[in-house]
Amino acid sequence: MHLLFPLFLALSVTGSLVEVDISKVNETLKHFVPYIGYNERSESRHNLPVYYDYSDPKEFKWDSTLSIVQNRTGTVKMSSPRRPQIIDMKEEAWLQYDRNLTLYSLTKQPPQVEVESPYNQQIDQDAPMTHHLYFYSEKIKKEFILTCIKGKLNALSTAYLTISHKDIGDCGQYISAGNTVVAVKNDTKITVYSYYNGPDFTSVIGQYKFFRNIKLADSTSETFQYDPIRMTRDNILYVPVSGSNKVSVFDEKTKYEKEDILSVPFYQEGTTEFLKPLKYSPFENIISYGQVILVGTPGYSTPTLKFCGGGYVFFDNILDPNFHPRFVTIIKINSTIAYSYLGYSASTSAKTAWLGGFHTINTDYTYPSLTTSIKKLTQEYCTYSVCECHNNYTFVNGTCVLNTKQKTSKALIIVLCLISFLLLIGCGVAAILVFGVWRKNKKRTPQTKFKIGNYAYEFTAVDKFPLSLDTNTLSFGYDKTKAPVDEELRQTLRVLNNTKKTYKYSFNPQETENHHFTISFSPKTGKLAAGIFQEIEVKCKFLCTCRPTEIVDLMACQCDDDKAEEEHTAIKIGCESMNSVKLDYEEFVKDRVIGEGSFGVIFLGKYRGNVVAIKKTKNFSWPEDVLENFRKEVVMMNKTRCPYIVNFVGCVDTPDQYAIVTEYAPYGSLKDVYESPKFTDILATKCLTDVANGMVFLHSSLIIHRDLKPENVLVFSMRKKEKVNAKISDFGTSRDISYSNVVSNNGMTQGVGTPLYMAPELLSKEKTEYGQPVDVFAYAILTLEVMTRKVPYLSQTFNHSWDVSDFVIKGGRLDIPKNFPEGISQLIADCWDNDPNKRPKFPEIRDRIEAIWNGLYKKYLDDKSEKEKALNALEASQPHKIDKNEEKKKEKKEEKTPILAVNYEQSSLLTPKEDITVTSVVNDSSLVNVIDEPQVVGHEDVLTAIVDDVF
Repeated sequence: MHLLFPLFLALSVTGSLVEVDISKVNETLKHFVPYIGYNERSESRHNLPVYYDYSDPKEFKWDSTLSIVQNRTGTVKMSSPRRPQIIDMKEEAWLQYDRNLTLYSLTKQPPQVEVESPYNQQIDQDAPMTHHLYFYSEKIKKEFILTCIKGKLNALSTAYLTISHKDIGDCGQYISAGNTVVAVKNDTKITVYSYYNGPDFTSVIGQYKFFRNIKLADSTSETFQYDPIRMTRDNILYVPVSGSNKVSVFDEKTKYEKEDILSVPFYQEGTTEFLKPLKYSPFENIISYGQVILVGTPGYSTPTLKFCGGGYVFFDNILDPNFHPRFVTIIKINSTIAYSYLGYSASTSAKTAWLGGFHTINTDYTYPSLTTSIKKLTQEYCTYSVCECHNNYTFVNGTCVLNTKQKTSKALIIVLCLISFLLLIGCGVAAILVFGVWRKNKKRTPQTKFKIGNYAYEFTAVDKFPLSLDTNTLSFGYDKTKAPVDEELRQTLRVLNNTKKTYKYSFNPQETENHHFTISFSPKTGKLAAGIFQEIEVKCKFLCTCRPTEIVDLMACQCDDDKAEEEHTAIKIGCESMNSVKLDYEEFVKDRVIGEGSFGVIFLGKYRGNVVAIKKTKNFSWPEDVLENFRKEVVMMNKTRCPYIVNFVGCVDTPDQYAIVTEYAPYGSLKDVYESPKFTDILATKCLTDVANGMVFLHSSLIIHRDLKPENVLVFSMRKKEKVNAKISDFGTSRDISYSNVVSNNGMTQGVGTPLYMAPELLSKEKTEYGQPVDVFAYAILTLEVMTRKVPYLSQTFNHSWDVSDFVIKGGRLDIPKNFPEGISQLIADCWDNDPNKRPKFPEIRDRIEAIWNGLYKKYLDDKSEKEKALNALEASQPHKIDKNEEKKKEKKEEKTPILAVNYEQSSLLTPKEDITVTSVVNDSSLVNVIDEPQVVGHEDVLTAIVDDVF
């Protein structure tokens, strides 16, 4: 085989290290490209250049392209050019910059922030970032974002940017991931970690393990500390040693012990000045795509062009062990401008090589100086799907075979003559076509053209469109009022052909999946002769509360002209939907993650200006029965309206976006609050009174909570006297028993809830009946925990949950401290009676605990009055003036100022943000009709409330 493979002499660094000299960069080069993001696993988007004006670095931009949709640009303000890095995957991109990691949605222009990592500002300054995809099969695969937090390598969830694997090992300046291994380079030390997913490859969690440290035969080059690394999807590790003009290559077949050498001319022989990267912008100059390897050489100089830079594209034939030599040069790229440092950053696909450095980035999303095509080459190399050979060679059965049959010179002359004749005919035809188009455009009346959203083609104004419409806005009779949700709306649209030609037409709703509404046209397509009109029946149904901005694209094209261009005009949706419990997830403004479970994540965010908690499921496929129960649960939550129940704002019923939205409690749960030393008995009894009020409402509505505990009581105010301080939440185990006051555990799930708070009839293995008294028992345990400020059953007697169960079933109860306020001890004892029929009902419980709270609050007021009298007496006896209002001001400030808020993730005691204003009712629909009267939920089948089961 005829192969081209350059051999370059290895050099040792005997000169000096010099930094990039921006002052010498050609003035025609306006931008610096420190990073070019990409994701080898992405099928539709590649190569996201990050660039900024190096003379005035106030912001950097990054571009992305998706299929036929126009490029999108994200803009980020910056105080200094600190190592921006970006990765994409179809509709999303992850950006890390200045200790912040952000997930962007690429479905809009400009890209929208979707998630901010809760670990922002904990990420190390200028930390590296990479994407790790472990792929065993379509069903067994894991994805992580790898970065450095407090000097340690951490794997974060790609969806929520929360930690999935913590403190894997020491971090460094570079991270690169293959399929089952990850490499970290810290100065000159290289460490490899393996990702282990269990012996059967089906472990839900998986783990990273230390594998080995990499040792190079010669890493004495002073440039080595600045050189990056690259791990490919085939677990091949490439380690540049630029000062020695080589790349050391290791692979898992030899357990990363054997070192192969790829010679690369990073510098010319005899070079005495070696490049050191800019501060905060490490070299990112080696990348791979399959077996294609791109190496940037930013420090390369020619005799006439200093630090012009360049790059080399190689093909690694490691998958063919019988192929020699292993590395084949595909193409060499050199800059023609001195001090452009071409190859400072690099990226590639199967078709195009991208080399960063100093450039001028065009505003039309073309990158002539950044990109070089590697698609049509005559070098012999193979990608996963395409193989090419030199001239006179043909690729047969996996190798290049010499063609034995050569054409005679006479035959060659005939072929050349034939080609020349065909070219002559082609030029004539092309000239005729160009003239025809020019003549047609000359006669055409100028039309108003404009762009809309992400459509790749231009739109024509309605008054210039060849077909006339009686309206270009569909309001369905709701132009002055809001349209209902989940009801079919109808409107007739008239389309008239005013021209002298026959036109065909087609209605095309926006191609992207629309979760706002469904719309149909009848007929959707057709032909209109000159002067003829057609009435179109339009049907539309709003799927959620939304303010739609989508358009309907109406296409028209002449029928009798095969070369006629299609023309498009936009029809708008001219109404918005009524308020409902079905919300538009695009209207959520997510602030940060405040909690996460195995099935979902809770965000603090805003919906239409109101602070809310957004409980979003992870992207699991829900079976139809689960979806049905989810929707029934929404119905129940919507009917459960009471000041003492956490307000249900709405839900998202869109596939892959399922969520429950409720009002946000700035202080967290009752458990979070009672751990504060400022939590007094007055506040404790007030919260217990609110819980009792809420349970009165639920039981009057024939609903059993079944999981009443401090974690499921949220605190909204810390003032001593507030209408509502605490509210009951989390109906994940609730049941509607509107058909019966008592249900056997044949019809009700046995053992549902938290064992510490379960009544003996729930813990019993026998098929016993239970009903509302199980919530009374839980209230007793809750009261004991809140008053003692500690979780029950923590002694060594109860090492396991079944120890608690056995203890309770046998009639055992915890000791009640004697120092509780009067009446509390007896209330607890009555509520946890072993006989459910002897336990008091919640109206009685409410009256008793409210009386206790009133007594404590009255004592507080009496003590306060005595203090004021003492201050007045002291003022009269002292010659200097004492501000008698000082104590009042202090007390007023204590009552009005929030004492603490809770970080749901770390359960630390913090102060709520000042800009958070909590409203008791958020949704401005019928949800505002909060009432304090019993409601009976309809006589439907027993509803399985799954909200907390998935969160």
